[in-house]
Amino acid sequence: MFELIGSEASYLRSLEVAISHFYASKALKQTLSQREHHTLFSNISYVMAASEKFFRDLEMRLAESVLISQVGDIVLQHCPKFHPLYVPYVTNMMYQEALLKQLQQNRDFVCSLKKLEKDPVCQRQSLKSFLVLPFQRITRIKLLLEVGVFCGVEVFMWKPAKGFVFISGRREFKEVCLIAFESQFHQQPPPANAS
Repeated sequence: MFELIGSEASYLRSLEVAISHFYASKALKQTLSQREHHTLFSNISYVMAASEKFFRDLEMRLAESVLISQVGDIVLQHCPKFHPLYVPYVTNMMYQEALLKQLQQNRDFVCSLKKLEKDPVCQRQSLKSFLVLPFQRITRIKLLLEVGVFCGVEVFMWKPAKGFVFISGRREFKEVCLIAFESQFHQQPPPANAS
């Protein structure tokens, strides 16, 4: 639980830098067309808003009791909200990367970007490192589930071949998609070998 909350807080601080420092930069916007700006940042502000709600719910659970170990219901609640935000963001990443390479030919962009990246708020991180954060976060949550950070009343098992996390407990098994390829979660009986 603490690992999840701590890493989510760190993720949100970094997203805040991406949005307030780079996305909102007037100097950077002036070097880009509206289309380029959208391709570069996609829906990162919506991703951050969803992550803020997720973080608030985690903090509320922690406030109930420091000994709380069950957060699976919070993950289940937020997965359907993450999907329509993270899938377009991750899908856009190849266009984002290609655009960043192309923009290296734009002197105004490069100059503006270097100035922004030198700011201490970036802690020597490049714009690219901030833009990859949502993809890294999804894989980090998956990893936390794999190693059992969320273990408690609910039991988590990773089924790599299918790309799902199965969550069991007193309720029926549910599939939760944390990878950008699957859509919403479905109620299903557990796989035969999951017990």
